[in-house]
Amino acid sequence: MISRMSPYNRQFPERKMILCDTTMREGEQSAGVCFSLQEKMKLARMLDEAGVTQIQFYPGTTEEAHGVVRQIAQMGLEADIVINSVCFGDNWKDNINFSLDCGTDVLHLSYYSTPEVAHHWNEETPEEILSLIDESVRYARSQTDIPIETAFIDATRAEENYLFRQIGTALAAGSDRIHLPDTVGVAAPSAIRYLTEKAVAMAKPYGKIVGIHAHNDFGLALADALAGYEAGASMIDVSVNGIGDRAGNVALAEAVVALEAIYRQPTGVKLERLMELSRYVSQIACRPIPVDKPLVGAQVFSNQDDFHVMAQAKNEFGYRGIRAADIGAEERVFFGKVTGPHVVALMAEKAGRPIAEENVARICAALFRKADEEKGRALDESDFWKTVDEVERENG
Repeated sequence: MISRMSPYNRQFPERKMILCDTTMREGEQSAGVCFSLQEKMKLARMLDEAGVTQIQFYPGTTEEAHGVVRQIAQMGLEADIVINSVCFGDNWKDNINFSLDCGTDVLHLSYYSTPEVAHHWNEETPEEILSLIDESVRYARSQTDIPIETAFIDATRAEENYLFRQIGTALAAGSDRIHLPDTVGVAAPSAIRYLTEKAVAMAKPYGKIVGIHAHNDFGLALADALAGYEAGASMIDVSVNGIGDRAGNVALAEAVVALEAIYRQPTGVKLERLMELSRYVSQIACRPIPVDKPLVGAQVFSNQDDFHVMAQAKNEFGYRGIRAADIGAEERVFFGKVTGPHVVALMAEKAGRPIAEENVARICAALFRKADEEKGRALDESDFWKTVDEVERENG
């Protein structure tokens, strides 16, 4: 990606990154979002074609849900399919066997780590969970040689010694990947960095890797994921447009562009496919994209300030760090109270239509009034030229 970033950004050794898309798991855990089988299959293909490394699914508890996961797992995608096998109760072995029967490419095992998420937690629970981790990971390892991920739900609120006992138990039993979920989005980036560094140090002797699963309850999901990356994490869970439980998760486009542009870390994702993914998920989730949503919002590659527009006309990185076209977006100019003579001149040059100098101030004043009258609506190029026509008719 061609970009103009801060020279003070710290760079880290390049590593193979795994981006795991959870749109079709986390997304369906958010209120009102429900994807059909056809929508999931199309989205899975789009993610695969865009170069996303992994796509995660939860098999649910019904035969219908099981059938959906089976069909998607058998699509023959290049991306690895990850089926989430919960290991909370007595049916953990059935869950593992189901995932393996489906042909999952990566086996994802989830465990509780705090009483806040384990509703039956008592004095015996911590040791029981450690025994379960050991038994279930060893069982899974005896059944398959595919990668095994172990995730410790609510890891960022777990008692420190206990969390690292869980991680150590999983590694010793044969886990290939350690997942650290900030399940309710309560960890500061410094906390994620601390936990990740310790987990990476534990995993390194085994030749294993660490991943981050961040939630956006306090608006820190991307910052937390990048803190994990800086601390050595090689996996980041993402979702298209960031949809997920409550305030959502790390947005795919934001993670990809941050890694590629800020850290110069290759992701393997085709940047030019980000906008179409965003728009498709917005459509099937029935959730409009906020106009100021980073990177994919309709107005984030736009300006109306006179000096901003002129700077961009002379320098592709004027008032922006990346080019819109690189991620399939469009640059636009909007008009309103801060439109000035430079923008008017630029629009005239662009259209090859001269505008009399004596009308420039009148056009700016008319746009100022129109912005007040149509508060809340962005004035675009068609509004600009309608205003020009009106001014020119009124002033001969």
